[in-house]
Amino acid sequence: MRKALVSLAAAAALVLCAASASAQTQLYPIPSGVGTAGQAVVFKDGNNIQGSNSISPTTLQLGSGTALTKIVVYSTTVTPGSVAANGCAWQSFTVTGLTTSDKVIINSSVLWTPAAVGARVSAADLLAVNFCNSGNGAASPAGATLTTIAIRS
Repeated sequence: MRKALVSLAAAAALVLCAASASAQTQLYPIPSGVGTAGQAVVFKDGNNIQGSNSISPTTLQLGSGTALTKIVVYSTTVTPGSVAANGCAWQSFTVTGLTTSDKVIINSSVLWTPAAVGARVSAADLLAVNFCNSGNGAASPAGATLTTIAIRS
């Protein structure tokens, strides 16, 4: 039988059973501080949660990394403005729900020229994207659907 250790919070961990379908299902106690102390969750085959008890951790921490409290995916239609030749320009777009404590990853539905080279949350609900144009003339990135992944810690 193989086992995997999954960290649910800074000082709490739960061992999951990764057995075959024919193996016996095993119960593991939930440590104090995660859910209600003494509850148990049944994990079978590493895929299905069985039983009536469940856990809802408020953070996720892998190893000694930063504890994450929320990950949200937003989709917004944007129309970037012109970027001067051989220059860069920060442009802002409304993304309702973003906070200044979010770290963001962006993905455009089109290949942008000028290129987007950075993104940050400049204010609540406001995403700033830095476009850089290495061409000899001003250029405007195409309108696109922008997917923003916001990670809160």
